[in-house]
Amino acid sequence: MLDGLGVGHLLDRPGMASALADFGPRRPLLSPERLCFFGYGEPEEDRDGLVPSPRFPAGDVRANPRKTARRALAALAADRFVVHFDVDVIDFYDLPVADVPLYNKGLTTAEAMTALSEIVAHPGFAGMTFAEFNPDHGEPDGSTARVLAEALTGALRPLAGR
Repeated sequence: MLDGLGVGHLLDRPGMASALADFGPRRPLLSPERLCFFGYGEPEEDRDGLVPSPRFPAGDVRANPRKTARRALAALAADRFVVHFDVDVIDFYDLPVADVPLYNKGLTTAEAMTALSEIVAHPGFAGMTFAEFNPDHGEPDGSTARVLAEALTGALRPLAGR
């Protein structure tokens, strides 16, 4: 369950494995004001509200992906940042690629990629991790994976000019 607890280890929340929370130059590795939750669709993902970080749920992003991405960037006020892109923010009915499907609560592929494009265009963007893609949920011929790859290629296009 390390993936689900990754943020907990970075923030050194109670109950985390000391060996993982202590992995790096400082402990905690990340402070809540340096973290932003963006595009999540399940209220239970934040049921306890234990991490005092800015939150931008799917409904906010859906209303205006570019503007919400700019609000998230402003909330972080970071010179440099890394994006952790988990494909389960994309609604499974729109694009069935997530390992843990989200039905009628996630973003469309277009909404997610519009927001991501705005974020990666920021001069502070330093990198991205990509997680939770499950090719077994898409078409056997790989066409679903190609749609995702092409969407990501488009969203990352702002990096080409750097």
